[in-house]
Amino acid sequence: MHVVLSIIFTIGLCALGHEATLQMFPCRFGGMEVEVKLSPIPPEKLRGLPQKGEGDLWYGSITLGNGADTTITMAVWEGPEGPYVWLDGDNDEDLSDEGPGHWEWHKGWERFLWRYRVNVEYRENGRDLHEPYLLRIMARPNYDAENPPWYTYSICPGSHRRGVIDLDGKNVLIAIGEADFDGVFTPEELWVAVDTDNDGKISFYPYEIFRPGEPVHLDKTLYEVAFVSPSGSYIRLRPIGERPHPLPILSVGRVFPDLEAKDISGKDFSLAELRGRIVALFFVQESFLDLVCKGDGTKVCRNQWSHVCHRHRSIAEFFSDDPQVKVVVVLTDGEPPRLEKWRDPDLSWIVIWAPWALEDYRVGTQAFVIDEAGVIRYSDELTAHCFSCWACPRYETSYASPLDILWAIRRLKEAH
Repeated sequence: MHVVLSIIFTIGLCALGHEATLQMFPCRFGGMEVEVKLSPIPPEKLRGLPQKGEGDLWYGSITLGNGADTTITMAVWEGPEGPYVWLDGDNDEDLSDEGPGHWEWHKGWERFLWRYRVNVEYRENGRDLHEPYLLRIMARPNYDAENPPWYTYSICPGSHRRGVIDLDGKNVLIAIGEADFDGVFTPEELWVAVDTDNDGKISFYPYEIFRPGEPVHLDKTLYEVAFVSPSGSYIRLRPIGERPHPLPILSVGRVFPDLEAKDISGKDFSLAELRGRIVALFFVQESFLDLVCKGDGTKVCRNQWSHVCHRHRSIAEFFSDDPQVKVVVVLTDGEPPRLEKWRDPDLSWIVIWAPWALEDYRVGTQAFVIDEAGVIRYSDELTAHCFSCWACPRYETSYASPLDILWAIRRLKEAH
């Protein structure tokens, strides 16, 4: 059995059997930036070169697509108010019909940002075609430069393909994108997102997005990418097996599925046995916390996420004598935990080691507040992260602070 999705860029959305009509969407998340090297010599013969004030024009090239002409040329002029960028968006080697682009200055990031729509040339089934592609160009001041150019330039993709696919007789929203950012879609570099919770939208939560090489989960069925066209205009999925249980949908308002394991003392544990109590449930990936808490040379990483390192302990200390609240810590690393770190006679928390939860629940480091009926009432906000930066965490997370979690627990206590 093959499941087919045909993707055509038009305005509107319509499913016809196993085929769908799609449109391009801008990405909600940032991907890896690729630096563009500048030269005073154009990478290809150009017409209609822009005329500005004093100073040289600099040229860079962006490689997109797999057609005969994969080079998209950009020209840069650096003026007193900042850089100007011309991009050959229609790929006709003529810059006279290209404006300098409207830029945005992001003060906190110290960068200029341009957004462009370009026509990318593809070769598919013996014919040439052009498909739109959204990208962003960024310029940051290079304070170490002794000669022009005075800025460093990089590109970042800004689009993905989205539509409807027929899976097991159900019309399901699907989105696809390429992880190496060259505008060419291949099964090896393809991420896939599906509307697993059936809420009518792609949320880019961990239970809806699957990295390159990962099977796509829908209910109990696992799929793999059998084929995708270079332009992303056609994709075929095929079922390859089943999960023993449906993929858990860990979103606010849903019942958290039972979790059974042994705690670090060897006692049997079942999350269902805590019904009737408020549970602060922390999934903790120690390898990630070591990266965040000890620092890896990334100042933003340490400052932005430092509170995640000890929040489970802070909440356990605060509610250590409260019979209505129980703190559970689930360690998800593949390596056995350092037991001396987690055995604390002053804390009444439950600590279990469940490395399988990383894939079965698709969580690494995340917090949940669960009410007496087992319903998720609060959790960290997770969105898709950079897909080719494997040193980064799987998802970019807005981690709740201890005060956020405390507030959520107190609200539940006050409701009763």
